[in-house]
Amino acid sequence: MPVIAYHANNALVPGGFIGVDIFFVISGFLITGIILRELQAGEFSLQDFYLRRIRRIFPALFFMLSAAFIAGCLLLSPQNMTEFGRTIVSSVLFFSNWQFMQLTDYFDGTSDLKPLLHTWSLAVEEQFYIVFPLLLLLVRKFFKGRFATVILAVAVLSLVKCLWVLTQAPVAAFYVAQNRAYELLIGALLAAGAVPALSGRGSREVAAAIGLAMIATSLIIFDNATVFPGFNALLPCVGAALIIHAGSGGDSFVSRALSLPPVRYIGAISYALYLWHWPVLVFARHYTFHDLTPAQIVAAVAFTFLMAIISHRFVERPFRKASASGIRWQPFVVAGSCAALLASVGAAAVASQGLPQRFSAQTLAMYAYSKDFNPQRGACHGGRNKRIAYEDSCIYGERGAAPKVAIWGDSYGAELVVGLGEVAANHGESIMQITSSACPPALRYNPRIRAACAVHNDEVYAKLKSDPRIRDVLLVGYYGEYQQDHWETLSVGLREAAVGLTQAGKHVVLVYPWPTFKYPVPMALGALVARNESPYDYSLDRQDFIREDANVARMLDGVAQASQAQRISTADMLCDARECKAFDGAAALYWDEFHLSVAGARRLAAAFPPLFGKDQRVAERSASHVPPLTQSGESSKQAKPDTSLTEPGRVLNGGSPGNPVRLALPQPLTTAR
Repeated sequence: MPVIAYHANNALVPGGFIGVDIFFVISGFLITGIILRELQAGEFSLQDFYLRRIRRIFPALFFMLSAAFIAGCLLLSPQNMTEFGRTIVSSVLFFSNWQFMQLTDYFDGTSDLKPLLHTWSLAVEEQFYIVFPLLLLLVRKFFKGRFATVILAVAVLSLVKCLWVLTQAPVAAFYVAQNRAYELLIGALLAAGAVPALSGRGSREVAAAIGLAMIATSLIIFDNATVFPGFNALLPCVGAALIIHAGSGGDSFVSRALSLPPVRYIGAISYALYLWHWPVLVFARHYTFHDLTPAQIVAAVAFTFLMAIISHRFVERPFRKASASGIRWQPFVVAGSCAALLASVGAAAVASQGLPQRFSAQTLAMYAYSKDFNPQRGACHGGRNKRIAYEDSCIYGERGAAPKVAIWGDSYGAELVVGLGEVAANHGESIMQITSSACPPALRYNPRIRAACAVHNDEVYAKLKSDPRIRDVLLVGYYGEYQQDHWETLSVGLREAAVGLTQAGKHVVLVYPWPTFKYPVPMALGALVARNESPYDYSLDRQDFIREDANVARMLDGVAQASQAQRISTADMLCDARECKAFDGAAALYWDEFHLSVAGARRLAAAFPPLFGKDQRVAERSASHVPPLTQSGESSKQAKPDTSLTEPGRVLNGGSPGNPVRLALPQPLTTAR
């Protein structure tokens, strides 16, 4: 139930995600107990064990996947449907944890729009139970049945590996089975008798109360910013183990509460609840284009319970009660055939590039804006596993012109540099791109997912200060994304970077964040057209954006005051007095929910104050100013467009917008040079 509440609205139970960890402990306890009892009785069979797992897991999973595929055909864009097809295949074959670990970059979209993301935990469990029975058989044969000792040793190794991976690749620490094994093994240790039984009523009550308090504390104090799993996962896991251990020794107030009929019924349908809750919530978001309202959350949870009851009553129970007599390999053949069929369906979605035949040409044109990002992102934009040295930074604008302007920031700058590069080319100048995902231009700042961000920024800062070519430095970031991630450190680091650059003689420009949406803009526009609705209907109330961005604006105001930096309000350029449009009548202004499209970047760049041509005292920038949008999507003033922005031959490499060249800097770089 905490998992469902957390996924419906993480403000309801900030630490609700720990329900998965509790599940791992329970599962480890139950399965290990079954295996050890059968080993001691001489009745254990790998075939029977895997047969029981098939009957328990496969029918309900296949039922959910089939229904999700139908919903996906109705609601998902071709791009999302292609990814969905891949995740169907990986879910059926129980390696979706590895699949989703690879789908964590900016190009892969937000996690709360992936219908099968929750299957990562099933994959972890099944991978564990493919190997774990074999380990216990080896322990019985070669270690004289010292199950508790070996399980403890493996659990410690798993925890140590998890702690190390957390410092290197936090995403892998979350998704990889070896890094989660210690949670399942905590339950396994209880089943192996590693902890003395609690025979006294008082000791059971105390243990259960402490366990309940540990879980409750985790639900309250943990949130999205918590470093997890690692040591933090021990709090709910040990809490769950204490409750299990107290209940194994006899009665307690917690066991009596858990024995109430409504609670027991939720436990009975818990697997189906888990299977259904996430795709129901995700597809609801795909339909509404925004975070669900309280009424919509209630409706989605009610529908989840309905589908869980149907699944439990008509799918799970009949298969679990099926007779084990007859031909032993039949369930394996049936399960394998169903898995092959679903995998084929998923593969067909991938091979067809998302079943585009479902939509009209107009709808597909809207969906296609999801590819309107900087075509050189792969080569010119850094990421978690990719650092671009300052000397290898990409240059946009006039071929051969040394850059006088640099844009330094996270992924927010990767498209803006394309638009500004085209403006620079009109003045015979160029601009340097220094952008890296989830790495805002703040000194000594490391977001949780970017352990090397501070090192990257230290290099950039030192090189920018001593680069005699650079006159203006634009600082760009999606600062609101980091408010729960060492915000004070970011604020101080950004201020120090801006002040230091100013003192080094650079003109610093703070680009304030632009409005962002709750759902990928091209997907929303395509869905609206598919429903015969107007793409202009997808917009954001400007006052809502101002309220949500108030903390960021105050921080940037303080940085500007301390550094005497120039401020650029992007909202003034992309919004009218009432709302911020996602579609301007000619193109989508965003390629996802956060990042400007190249079309949006061009519009924003055309409205910027003069940055280029300063040395020639060129001041024609006002002629190309693009006024804010009106409700109809047209400009409030009919200014003559600056057609030179796309003039052939003015963009680098002979005419392809956004196609940069690399200019090597002389070494060593000094202020004198």
